[in-house]
Formats: sequence, C-alpha cells, structure tokens
Amino acid sequence: MAELIKKPLTRTDLEYRLAYRTQNLWAFPLLSEGRTSIRFHARDALGKVWNLKLSTRTQGHPKPAITGEWLSLVKEKGLRVGDRIVLTREVDEDDIVSYEIRTERKIFNVWVPVKEGTYLCLLVKYMLGVCGLPGAEPEKKIKRG
Repeated sequence: MAELIKKPLTRTDLEYRLAYRTQNLWAFPLLSEGRTSIRFHARDALGKVWNLKLSTRTQGHPKPAITGEWLSLVKEKGLRVGDRIVLTREVDEDDIVSYEIRTERKIFNVWVPVKEGTYLCLLVKYMLGVCGLPGAEPEKKIKRG
C-alpha cells in the first residue's frame, strides 16, 4: 500500500479543492501519457465510494488538485481546518488498483477517524471520564480536583 497524501487540511482544501503532491503523480499513469485529468474512486472507512477527479494545469507548474465529490465528502464528514486526510493506493495480486481515503481529527493529541459525529462524541466523553465506549470495560468516573 502506498500513501499518496497524508496532510492537515487547509481552508483552501476545504472550500475549493484538495491540493495533491506533484511527486505522487506516478500513482496515476494516464496523467503521464498527456492527459490533464483523470477520474478515480476512493472508498472511505464506512465503505462509501467517492467519485474524485485529479487535474493538472496544461502550462507551467502542474499544481495537481483533487475535485469531483471532494467538497461533498468535506461537508458530509464535517471536516475542518487542521483535520487530516490520508489517501492510499493499493494494487492487488491481479494488478487491480484501488484507493482508500481516510479522514482524521486530532483529539487530545491522538488522531482518530472522522466517521460520524456520534463516535467522536462518545470518544470525547470517554476521554473526559463521563462514560465508557460501547463494548469497552466500564470505568470509574474520573475525579476532577
């Protein structure tokens, strides 16, 4: 598995397009054959498939960027500046390429997946000692002094 993007999100990433590293254009061979854009699908942690588009400029620095359903993903996940995106590429034994996209948020210095609001709410409550996580051993309430 190759990690193509692992970066904190900026305002531009969240409002317009996701900046993509020029050094990782190798992961999309059709772009090296003269095309300036390519559509691809990336599956998130919940199994939802996102239709994304990687484009480059025709002149000057290529300045690659991802669009397509990117802004819909941002909205659905409730992403904000400082959250992290991880895009990976995997090639299986039959040479079939697949992409996975993960969204993460830093909570109490730990990167946790951004899947749904309920999960994050429970994690925060657990870390504050207010409740236990589903399936976890019950814990004593933490005394605050």
